[in-house]
Order: sequence, then C-alpha cells, then structure tokens
Amino acid sequence: MKKLNTHTKIKLFFLYLIIAPIVFFSCSKKTELTTIKQPVQNHKWFYFNTSGYEQVDYPSNAPLSLKKPWTESIHISSIRQSSSFDSEKNNQPPKSFALINRLGLIEFSNDKVTLTKDSLLFKDVTASNQVLINENPIFLLYKNTFFNNSINSKNELENLSVPSIVQFDSVAKTFYPIVDAKTFNLNSNHQITDFFWNGKFWYYCIKKSTDSETKFSYHKLKPTSALLSLLPNDIKLNKETNIDKNAKIALTNLSEKEFRDIQKINDFSKANERLKKLLSSVRNKINFEVECKSIDGTSAKKFINLIDENTQTVECKAQISDTWAAAIFNDGTMYFSGGLFNKPIINNFKTIGLRLPKLPENFIYSDFGISGNYLYVAWEESSFYEIGRAGFLTVDLDKILY
Repeated sequence: MKKLNTHTKIKLFFLYLIIAPIVFFSCSKKTELTTIKQPVQNHKWFYFNTSGYEQVDYPSNAPLSLKKPWTESIHISSIRQSSSFDSEKNNQPPKSFALINRLGLIEFSNDKVTLTKDSLLFKDVTASNQVLINENPIFLLYKNTFFNNSINSKNELENLSVPSIVQFDSVAKTFYPIVDAKTFNLNSNHQITDFFWNGKFWYYCIKKSTDSETKFSYHKLKPTSALLSLLPNDIKLNKETNIDKNAKIALTNLSEKEFRDIQKINDFSKANERLKKLLSSVRNKINFEVECKSIDGTSAKKFINLIDENTQTVECKAQISDTWAAAIFNDGTMYFSGGLFNKPIINNFKTIGLRLPKLPENFIYSDFGISGNYLYVAWEESSFYEIGRAGFLTVDLDKILY
C-alpha cells in the first residue's frame, strides 16, 4: 500500500517553460504560460488541523505538523468532479468532492467550502479510492497494518472491524456503510484494502491479517440492484457457493493477476483523446505518469508517457469534465482547455497553460477540482512516503481566464 510519491521537481522542464513558449497541439500559435503571481487577490491558502481547516498566508507559515506515513496523516487523498449537466437542472455549478484522510469530506461549490466531519468513522483509518455514483462520493476505509499505531496487539489485529466501503450522502451530509467484510461472510480479521470500479463491476482486494500470516484474495462483484440502496446486512452470501441468498449481488473469485490487470498503468497512446490533446505539448519532451479521472465517476485510470528511460518520470493529475479538461503537475504547471460552468469556451478548445503559485521546497500540489469559477488544489509537505503540513489552494479562475 505504499504511496508512490515521487514528489520530484520538474526542474529542467520548468526552466524550459520559463524561457520558452509552449507550442500546443493542432495550433500554429505559441502561447505563454499565464503565471498566477504572488501576492494577488484571486487566490487563498488553507491548511488542515485536527479540527478542520484554517486560512494562512503561505503553506510554509502553517503550524508545523509531525510528518507521518501518508496512510496516517491529515491530507486530501483524492478529489472527484461532478457533472455540469446534472447541475444545470438547478442552475448550480458542479461540485468537487475532496476526501480528507483522518478527517472527513469537503464539498467545493463555486466559492463555498463545506466540511463534513465524522471523528468516529475516520478515526485510525485510511480513506482512499474515491469514486462517484449519482453525484454521491463512495470511498474506501481500511487500517494499514504496517503503519497504523492503533494496531498494537494480536487481539486488535484480529478484530479490525472497519466499515470498508462508505457512501457520503451529499443531501443529508452523512456517511453510511455499503459493503464490509461481513458482506463476504468474512471474520473481523479481514478487510477490503483496495477496489476498482469500471462502471459495471466492482473489483475487490481482501486482506486477511493474523499474527502469523497475511493473505490476499480477489473478487469481482456485480450488484443486481442499485449499489446505493444496499446495506452490509442486506447481502447474505453462501460460503460454499458465493451466491447471494437475497439475489442482490453476483460474486466471482479472481486471481491476483486478473485484479492487477484491471489496475495496470497503460501507455499514454491508449489515453482518452481529450487527455492526449491536453498534454500534447509535453508528450514528446518529458516522461510523465498521469492519473486521469472522468465525470462518469469510475475509478481513476493511469497512463505513462516514456520518451527516455534514463530520465525521471514526473507525476500529474487530470480531470476530464463535460465542458473542460485540465491537468496539474506536482510543481503547479497546469493545462486547461474548454470553458467554465455557464461560461464561453476559451480559444476554441485549444489548450492554454497556467502556472500556479510556487510552493516552498519539499511541498507539492497533489490533486485538484473545479467548481463554478473556482479552482481548488490540494497541497502537501512531502518527504517520500510521509506527509507533514497539508491543505488546499483556492483560485478564482474567472479573473484569470476571462
């Protein structure tokens, strides 16, 4: 479960960006990066603490926080994007949902930020793997048996009792479990530690932990009724046949290879055409690995672009929305095409570049979302697999793009 957190700076590439324009795909013009300079009035910094979040003038001025493994620290683990088409029904901007490890979930709605906490649910667990179903976040909770300090005895290892798959109801502002180990007729020393949803099937990795051994099993699950209508006790699997007596799911066992193949990192040539166009200006210049999320809410897909095996590979996150596409590298280099909610399309869908405020040394941008006129970007203080201070940046894109 180790987080691949290269957190490397794009120094040589960034130096090139400073002195040279970016040439964009299918466009004969050259477009300079637009820099969001400091200090300006269109962005704000916030940091997390155990109570929630507070504003700060710059990430390095946030109170010091003890660095912990990424599974145990307070930070944004993922941000997902809802659809503009659904939002247009009420003339409301699409929301972004930020899952915060050890704290709760934030809804970003234009310039409004709403934090929903659940100190009991999120205590001593890792929150990850956020997806969306019908605009409602679904995510994974588990205990990392290597880093989690709350597991310090054989008894605690064999009684993990974690509500694995949890839904956030964005109307009621509450969390409730959907699937847990009991769903699969498993004992409390089992927990779901990973999953992937492709829109039709759910693929699960289940870990069994005892004092003497650790075992993994893999399964494919297809709900035969709406997943959001299920509760853990609704499903009764026969231990011998894996058949649900209530006929609410169909379960198939998988090999480890089958599960890993579902999650494999594909070559960038297999990426969505909009993503390839968005990053076309750097495709032949640098190695990069991109995690791409789309508004269908399914699990993120990863792609790698390798042009030179002897140079480092940098990381970025991308979101493909219905009216825009965007990508942000760890150093704050951003690419955008399309138009904001209820705004004109910019430059006929041609890509433009932005440069976010420079972060202090050993800090990175880790994920982002856009709601209405506002860009929300997660930042964190990083040291290999550990995270110290963390928070988010808000930027009024309307003032920059229009």
